[in-house]
Amino acid sequence: MQQHCTVAMLFGGQSAEHEVSIQSAQNVHAALEAAGYDIIRIGVDRQGTWRLAPSVGLLDPSWPPVAMLPGGSGEIVVLDGK
Repeated sequence: MQQHCTVAMLFGGQSAEHEVSIQSAQNVHAALEAAGYDIIRIGVDRQGTWRLAPSVGLLDPSWPPVAMLPGGSGEIVVLDGK
């Protein structure tokens, strides 16, 4: 029996390779999806903000910012900006 697994995938970033990271992430996303993984997409914009992404592609500043909680539990929280 295959165990159900969720993967967080980060893409983008502040480097000059921002667009290359997005293109690579699209290929990785397709492979993970085909293998049956649930995928949490986190796009890192050019300013370094992590954003919960509904899809892999050009980053949208309206996507909610997120952070990972310390402690190794893998919890991600959406930041409300207040």
